[in-house]
Amino acid sequence: MIRRPRSLVYWVLLAALAAALHGFADDKAKDKEPSKDLDIERMETVYRYQNDGTGSITQSSRIRVLTEAGRDAIGQFYFSYSSGLEDLRIDYFRADKKDGTQLPVDPAQAVETASPISQSAPMFSDVKVKVLVARDLAVGDALEYQFARVVRVPLKPGDFWAMHFQDQGSVVDSEVVTLDVPEDRRLTL
Repeated sequence: MIRRPRSLVYWVLLAALAAALHGFADDKAKDKEPSKDLDIERMETVYRYQNDGTGSITQSSRIRVLTEAGRDAIGQFYFSYSSGLEDLRIDYFRADKKDGTQLPVDPAQAVETASPISQSAPMFSDVKVKVLVARDLAVGDALEYQFARVVRVPLKPGDFWAMHFQDQGSVVDSEVVTLDVPEDRRLTL
């Protein structure tokens, strides 16, 4: 009898759920234009892995608020991660005002809660969300943040994988995705 680690089954189910939700969102996005409430001026994602399967996924963004609805949509920002396998590090989170001043929020003020998905699907109970609230965010301002999900327990030791989905619901001016692995690592796509 072959036994698969519980966490592997968990991640396969999580990936299937993410793909299904992403497909559902894509179908809805085809029916409407991108949001004109926000302008994602810059989005950079770096997937960095070691040969043992540990690593990090770092994302930094700058999002311009175009309307009050946009302000309401990102005034409270949610960072999700799997607490059983990853640590979440928020490097910075700040509002850049129209006049050039920056209003940083201390990442230590993030409130951690269980993900809404864990309430309806208990097998995902280690999915957590950290929430930060932007200070005095107004139309014309920009929200900037950088965070990293640090993979401390690989799903399969010695291996890694990643899925990246483009934002289909907003205008994205510039998006850069980087995969950084050891030079001697053989990759299979």
